[in-house]
Amino acid sequence: MTDWRLTFSIMAALVFIDTNIYLDFYRVRGGDTSLSILKHFDSNHNRIITTSVVEMEYKKNRQRVILESLKQIKPQDEDGLIVPAFLQESKQNKAIKRTKEQLSEQSKRLRERTAKLLQSP
Repeated sequence: MTDWRLTFSIMAALVFIDTNIYLDFYRVRGGDTSLSILKHFDSNHNRIITTSVVEMEYKKNRQRVILESLKQIKPQDEDGLIVPAFLQESKQNKAIKRTKEQLSEQSKRLRERTAKLLQSP
Protein backbone atom coordinates (compact mmCIF):
# COMPACT_ATOMS: atom_id res chain seq x y z
CA MET A 1 0.00 0.00 0.00
CA THR A 2 1.41 3.38 -0.95
CA ASP A 3 2.02 6.08 1.63
CA TRP A 4 -0.85 8.28 0.48
CA ARG A 5 -3.28 5.34 0.60
CA LEU A 6 -2.17 4.44 4.10
CA THR A 7 -2.50 8.05 5.20
CA PHE A 8 -5.95 8.28 3.64
CA SER A 9 -7.02 5.01 5.28
CA ILE A 10 -5.94 6.23 8.69
CA MET A 11 -7.62 9.60 8.22
CA ALA A 12 -10.83 7.97 6.99
CA ALA A 13 -10.98 5.41 9.81
CA LEU A 14 -14.01 5.42 12.04
CA VAL A 15 -13.77 5.07 15.80
CA PHE A 16 -16.24 3.16 17.92
CA ILE A 17 -16.33 4.09 21.60
CA ASP A 18 -17.79 1.57 24.00
CA THR A 19 -20.40 2.56 26.58
CA ASN A 20 -17.96 1.90 29.42
CA ILE A 21 -15.57 4.56 28.12
CA TYR A 22 -18.35 7.14 28.35
CA LEU A 23 -19.33 5.88 31.81
CA ASP A 24 -15.70 5.99 33.01
CA PHE A 25 -15.93 9.78 33.18
CA TYR A 26 -18.29 9.33 36.12
CA ARG A 27 -16.40 6.54 37.89
CA VAL A 28 -13.89 6.84 40.70
CA ARG A 29 -10.83 5.16 39.25
CA GLY A 30 -7.80 7.16 40.27
CA GLY A 31 -7.14 8.92 36.98
CA ASP A 32 -7.62 6.27 34.29
CA THR A 33 -9.93 8.50 32.31
CA SER A 34 -9.61 12.26 32.39
CA LEU A 35 -11.39 15.17 30.85
CA SER A 36 -8.46 15.64 28.46
CA ILE A 37 -9.80 12.66 26.50
CA LEU A 38 -12.90 14.72 25.75
CA LYS A 39 -10.72 17.05 23.67
CA HIS A 40 -9.85 14.10 21.46
CA PHE A 41 -13.52 13.15 21.20
CA ASP A 42 -14.37 16.70 20.23
CA SER A 43 -11.62 17.04 17.63
CA ASN A 44 -12.61 13.72 16.04
CA HIS A 45 -16.39 13.85 16.47
CA ASN A 46 -16.96 13.30 12.74
CA ARG A 47 -15.10 9.97 12.93
CA ILE A 48 -16.83 8.62 16.04
CA ILE A 49 -19.62 6.17 15.44
CA THR A 50 -22.12 4.92 17.97
CA THR A 51 -25.22 2.82 18.02
CA SER A 52 -28.58 3.03 19.69
CA VAL A 53 -27.45 0.16 21.93
CA VAL A 54 -24.55 2.25 23.25
CA GLU A 55 -26.90 5.17 23.84
CA MET A 56 -29.42 2.94 25.62
CA GLU A 57 -26.74 1.33 27.81
CA TYR A 58 -25.32 4.75 28.67
CA LYS A 59 -28.70 6.14 29.66
CA LYS A 60 -29.55 2.96 31.57
CA ASN A 61 -26.31 2.85 33.59
CA ARG A 62 -25.35 6.52 33.99
CA GLN A 63 -27.43 7.11 37.11
CA ARG A 64 -26.17 3.92 38.78
CA VAL A 65 -22.52 4.83 38.07
CA ILE A 66 -23.00 8.36 39.41
CA LEU A 67 -24.61 6.99 42.58
CA GLU A 68 -21.69 4.57 43.05
CA SER A 69 -19.22 7.43 42.64
CA LEU A 70 -21.20 9.60 45.01
CA LYS A 71 -20.83 6.93 47.70
CA GLN A 72 -17.07 6.79 47.10
CA ILE A 73 -16.41 10.52 47.30
CA LYS A 74 -15.08 10.69 50.81
CA PRO A 75 -11.84 11.56 52.49
CA GLN A 76 -9.36 8.74 51.96
CA ASP A 77 -6.80 9.94 54.49
CA GLU A 78 -4.95 13.10 55.38
CA ASP A 79 -3.19 13.23 52.04
CA GLY A 80 -6.01 13.10 49.57
CA LEU A 81 -9.48 12.45 48.36
CA ILE A 82 -10.84 9.86 45.97
CA VAL A 83 -12.88 11.49 43.20
CA PRO A 84 -14.27 10.40 39.82
CA ALA A 85 -12.29 11.28 36.71
CA PHE A 86 -14.58 14.12 35.70
CA LEU A 87 -13.87 15.90 39.01
CA GLN A 88 -10.11 15.34 39.28
CA GLU A 89 -9.24 18.70 37.79
CA SER A 90 -12.02 20.57 39.56
CA LYS A 91 -11.33 23.66 41.65
CA GLN A 92 -12.71 21.85 44.67
CA ASN A 93 -10.29 18.93 44.38
CA LYS A 94 -7.28 21.22 43.88
CA ALA A 95 -8.28 23.20 46.98
CA ILE A 96 -8.45 20.00 49.00
CA LYS A 97 -4.92 19.07 47.93
CA ARG A 98 -3.64 22.50 49.02
CA THR A 99 -5.49 22.86 52.29
CA LYS A 100 -6.02 19.86 54.56
CA GLU A 101 -8.22 21.87 56.95
CA GLN A 102 -10.80 22.39 54.20
CA LEU A 103 -11.06 18.68 53.34
CA SER A 104 -14.42 18.13 55.00
CA GLU A 105 -16.13 21.15 53.39
CA GLN A 106 -14.71 20.54 49.92
CA SER A 107 -15.62 16.84 49.86
CA LYS A 108 -19.16 17.85 50.82
CA ARG A 109 -19.24 20.19 47.80
CA LEU A 110 -18.03 17.39 45.53
CA ARG A 111 -20.80 15.10 46.77
CA GLU A 112 -23.38 17.83 46.12
CA ARG A 113 -21.99 18.50 42.64
CA THR A 114 -22.16 14.80 41.78
CA ALA A 115 -25.68 14.56 43.15
CA LYS A 116 -26.72 17.46 40.90
CA LEU A 117 -25.86 15.31 37.87
CA LEU A 118 -28.80 13.12 38.77
CA GLN A 119 -31.15 16.11 38.88
CA SER A 120 -30.08 17.88 35.69
CA PRO A 121 -28.02 15.78 33.27
